[in-house]
Amino acid sequence: MKSKIIYKGNNRHLLLFFSGWGTDENIITIPGSFKADTDICVVWDYTDPAFDISILSEYEKIYLIAWSMGVWNADMVFSAIDFRLKKSIAINGTPKPIDDREGIPELIFNGTLETLNEDNLIRFYRRMCGSAKAMNEFIAAHKPDRDIESLKTELSEIGKRYDEVISHSNLSWNKCIIGENDKIFPAENQRRYWDGHSRISNIEITVNDGAHYAEFISSPEKLIELIK
Repeated sequence: MKSKIIYKGNNRHLLLFFSGWGTDENIITIPGSFKADTDICVVWDYTDPAFDISILSEYEKIYLIAWSMGVWNADMVFSAIDFRLKKSIAINGTPKPIDDREGIPELIFNGTLETLNEDNLIRFYRRMCGSAKAMNEFIAAHKPDRDIESLKTELSEIGKRYDEVISHSNLSWNKCIIGENDKIFPAENQRRYWDGHSRISNIEITVNDGAHYAEFISSPEKLIELIK
């Protein structure tokens, strides 16, 4: 995994954002005038499963927000280490990322991997964002600085490892946010996962009418509001 602290204000609190597949640190925009009492670190590119835990050492409280494939990767990381999170929030994803009932249907995942090229990536962004307007805004502000081979390699590695964490997952998620119009992780699959696992029986489930990607995912102000 790759990680970068994109906002540092010498704070004792850290918002750790596990992003989705195919992104980079550009997924969150830090305005020039932005100030907060919480530093922000983005984690992305799950080709290599190793996570640099030393990032967390200088902080007293760690807040986790994970989106899409980042939910699985965050679950994998924090199920493997003894580390207490102050709060953990999942957005449009589950710890079972490729699953016909509780994740992305296997046929859709394999089709994305097998046909990935520049044209199909644009089609993926369109489904991810929910409209042409939202897609164009995403591409203008947050398109990752990565080539197709990088994205394909990452997706291939996810396909090889996606079920590693399922048998021993022990991260207690506090909240999940589900977009009813999610065309990537079907909303009914997300709901089925979060409703069906005893270790997260007390999770707060919030449903909105959004797509897989929503503007608040890229807003540091709105992300910080979620953890308060």
